[in-house]
Amino acid sequence: MLNLALTSAEKATDWNEVILIDDQATPDQVGALLQVFEGNQGSEVAHPHRVPTASRPVYLVPMQYTITGRPTLVATFQPNRSRLVRGNPSQPFFKEWTYDGPVALVQPLEQWS
Repeated sequence: MLNLALTSAEKATDWNEVILIDDQATPDQVGALLQVFEGNQGSEVAHPHRVPTASRPVYLVPMQYTITGRPTLVATFQPNRSRLVRGNPSQPFFKEWTYDGPVALVQPLEQWS
């Protein structure tokens, strides 16, 4: 699961958040992830304890996390390969977006149990 904040264009100031979940997740896994994390964590790095005020759209997207050597995440949003789980279909997410690089846990997962 990735909570992502982006603008509609490179120099725009209209920050919007979206939740991306691996498209291999089962409906039960999607529900469990949203139940645990959705109301508690947003994308604001400067304010990690600020709870998001708006409901964020949720998409299932191709995603891969590997920990061989350096932890790496590959996540891709493409309108034709992503599935809207929750949100307004008339207000699509942004154009294609891909991340392929290192990741680091900010907080250990044990804190969420």
